[in-house]
Amino acid sequence: MKAGDLQYFLGRFSLHQVTRNTGTTDRLLLVQSFAVKPGMYGSSYRVKDLYGWCQSEEEALEENKVRADGLLD
Repeated sequence: MKAGDLQYFLGRFSLHQVTRNTGTTDRLLLVQSFAVKPGMYGSSYRVKDLYGWCQSEEEALEENKVRADGLLD
């Protein structure tokens, strides 16, 4: 891979390592998530891990979340 390349993969299911970003160019990160049913949320731990913060609404909804994928986050 070279600077500026786009890599698209299922990171959660693919063993990978991210190197430290060096130089003056920012690294852009796109996290796509999909829900198969309305009202599905990741756990507050997972949301904070991905995005660095979590809205209080999501923390309150965590107890009543619906999971269709069987993952624990």
